[in-house]
Amino acid sequence: MDPNALAITVSVTAAGVTVSVAAAVAKVVVTRNKIRLLREAIKDVPGAERPAVLHALSEIL
Repeated sequence: MDPNALAITVSVTAAGVTVSVAAAVAKVVVTRNKIRLLREAIKDVPGAERPAVLHALSEIL
């Protein structure tokens, strides 16, 4: 294999991995923010009403 072609292949593969990792990290951040928002939203909801509120929120999210 041509050394230049190999270098390009490795570079493109590394860029793809970087993008995949960045996307995974962004998804984790979004998920953590959703969890934080859910906790804030239900902190004042009485215990008996929480399941209904969580169900309603899950429909939105």
